[in-house]
Amino acid sequence: MTLPLIVIAALSMAPKALAAPVVEAESWSLDLAGDVKSFTFTAFPYEWSLVPDEDLQAFGMEPTPLMPEDPMAQGALDGRIKAVLEVGDAFSLTAHARSAASYYSQALEAGAISLGSGGGGYAQVVDMSWEPVDAPNYMVEGRMDRLAAKISIPHLDITLGRQPVSFGSSWIFTPMDLVAPFSPTDIDTEYRPGVDAARVDAYFGMAGSVTAVAAYAGDWSLDGTVLAMHGGWTFGITDVGIMAAANRAEPVFGVDVASSMGAVGIQGEATVTLPESEDPFVRAALGANWMPFEDVSLMGELYWQSFGGADASEYLAVYSTERFANGEVWTAGRYYAALTVGYQITPLLSASAFGVVNLGDPSAMIGPSLAWSAAENAELSVGAFFGAGERPHDVAIGLADMQREDGTWITDEDEAAQALEDVMAERTDVGSEFGMIPTVAFAQIKLYF
Repeated sequence: MTLPLIVIAALSMAPKALAAPVVEAESWSLDLAGDVKSFTFTAFPYEWSLVPDEDLQAFGMEPTPLMPEDPMAQGALDGRIKAVLEVGDAFSLTAHARSAASYYSQALEAGAISLGSGGGGYAQVVDMSWEPVDAPNYMVEGRMDRLAAKISIPHLDITLGRQPVSFGSSWIFTPMDLVAPFSPTDIDTEYRPGVDAARVDAYFGMAGSVTAVAAYAGDWSLDGTVLAMHGGWTFGITDVGIMAAANRAEPVFGVDVASSMGAVGIQGEATVTLPESEDPFVRAALGANWMPFEDVSLMGELYWQSFGGADASEYLAVYSTERFANGEVWTAGRYYAALTVGYQITPLLSASAFGVVNLGDPSAMIGPSLAWSAAENAELSVGAFFGAGERPHDVAIGLADMQREDGTWITDEDEAAQALEDVMAERTDVGSEFGMIPTVAFAQIKLYF
């Protein structure tokens, strides 16, 4: 679902009107702004089948594709209204209301691309989401993505409500980002999803700060919250931060550093999680950014996590963990490298590409894109994601799989479905992590007002 091109062209010629002041009095002000975004995805599945042996084929059972045979389309039209009320220098109230309409021909599990800024999957203290339409192939939904009040006094900010929360200095792999991390397959990362939290920011001297956050993650018990404290200091050209947190009752300790060596920026962060009944879980990222030419930028990172699988046979177990489900980790292996390249072709046209490599498979996820600034308040971009690596192997099923232990045939429909599910769980060989990702092409249009 995209806006007609003629409408896009007309809107892109509209005058820029970002954060327009509705009221600007002596002691208070109210600003309004917003955006409309259109996204279109097309996924091109690969061949992957459930293959019966010769005996079952003799009974008429044929190979069954586990991936759809035809390309799949998904479209979304997303709108956001932003309001900021400021009363003097001591109080502000920020609200973002987001609504979206989407259409999808059918679901695609492996390597799914997401918008990234909806926040629909995050727990809410008060349910401020709506879903007036939920049909098999389309839906209309919305969410109050930000609703936070901030009180500012000298050297102290106190913020309560739905707000973005993030820590750390890394770009692609973010070990310290415990609350609402992005994935590289999120194509719209302009707004970090708001989470229900209480936050205190204290500032001291010219280069020191301490942040304390309590974020709701399901309930008010220690298992249902993320509690974190982060302190940051600047020493010359180097920023250093330390963190202590309780991530759903698990102690987490971390450190991050950002500095430079000449024209090369360097950043890194590491965390250690101390589960009660598991071995310590370590995550570490080290990266650098550099502009070798005026129009060219390079950014690279190395990443290691002890939690991941040693090889592809262990990935399904990682995918079934709570860490993967809540977004704490998005990779299933242990050793990774990533590189992003950006090139400013003209002042209005830019190209970029990123690659994330699982060094243990090996496999890679690659994402080129092209962005055109059509006007001050309009941008059009196109791109793709695709995986390189060994694809999942066909799942074999034999005659014995359709029989009970006593040798009788399974004829009950539910029992047969459960038997097939068990076979899939036991015999699925994913091949490689990023080899599972199908090719996905996308286009997006952003309009601001």
